[in-house]
Amino acid sequence: MLNRILLISLLAVVSIWSADRQFFTTFWNVENLFDTVDDPQTRDEDFTPTESYEWTTIRLQTKYQMLAQVINQMNEDRGPDILGLAEVEHRGLTEALVRGHLRRNYKVIQQDSPDERGIDCALLYDPEVIQLKRYQFIPIPLPNNDKTREIVEGEFDVDGNSLFVFINHWPSRWGGTAETDPKRRLAAATLRERIDLILKTNPAADILIMGDLNDYPDNGSVLEVLAAKPTPNALIPGELYNSTWPIFEAQGQGTYMYRGEWNVIDHVIVSQGLLDKEHFVWMPGSTDRFLQPYQLQRSGKYAGYPFRMYAGGKYLGGYSDHLPVFCKIRYND
Repeated sequence: MLNRILLISLLAVVSIWSADRQFFTTFWNVENLFDTVDDPQTRDEDFTPTESYEWTTIRLQTKYQMLAQVINQMNEDRGPDILGLAEVEHRGLTEALVRGHLRRNYKVIQQDSPDERGIDCALLYDPEVIQLKRYQFIPIPLPNNDKTREIVEGEFDVDGNSLFVFINHWPSRWGGTAETDPKRRLAAATLRERIDLILKTNPAADILIMGDLNDYPDNGSVLEVLAAKPTPNALIPGELYNSTWPIFEAQGQGTYMYRGEWNVIDHVIVSQGLLDKEHFVWMPGSTDRFLQPYQLQRSGKYAGYPFRMYAGGKYLGGYSDHLPVFCKIRYND
């Protein structure tokens, strides 16, 4: 009789899990995760032991430990199921972070991008939780032989249903916001073209876009070119919902601080397919920034800013100049 009760209880748990699986998805610009060796093909020479940042093996190991402290604490100390990263020099660094410091045995999708600084985007996932179907790297064709990070696309599968995840790090505002705006619009157009191809095949496709877009939710690249809108209730076919808009509108919140003001440049954007009740579903209100008190600088000129690794060329030993953003995706059978 006891065995029968245990079996029924186990089947009930399995049934609940299969009917309502949740995936904790995160993006984080980790601020300059470099090795200590100069790559003559990229502009990384400052991140060596003898150059301006005095970037040593000890400092690299400290960086690993601090990133892991944040990542491992997410999702109720389980770590994310899917994790996007930006500003990582190469795949070997990401794999070293996973092997030596993270709780989960993530698989890594990453390759050397054409970016002049040599930094990449990476997409990590737990293969015990979700299966990868395919992936690709999407180049952004900037004019004048300018180079930037590729967009990483991963297509994941549950029971034959796909979740498309895109990790982005669009061109920065270095050189002037107006002067660099065409670069970010081109990045948005490149991503939009790929989104349209997916939606042409399946208008209800489940698509999750995360990344440091270096623009705010109301900037043209995001709001107009990508068509990521502020509310989920009045979308026309093809438009997306920018679920980070409530953070953008909230007083004193953001993902990045500039001149004492919080701004949102790290986004979580979802397709209309993630807003319906079929298969993968974005959980309403689940998008937020991940913030613990230790992630903010406590004193000095930059008190209240994200506790970053370097400021003004001085080593602070912090985490990153960005806060992670996350959301929860539920899967319905």
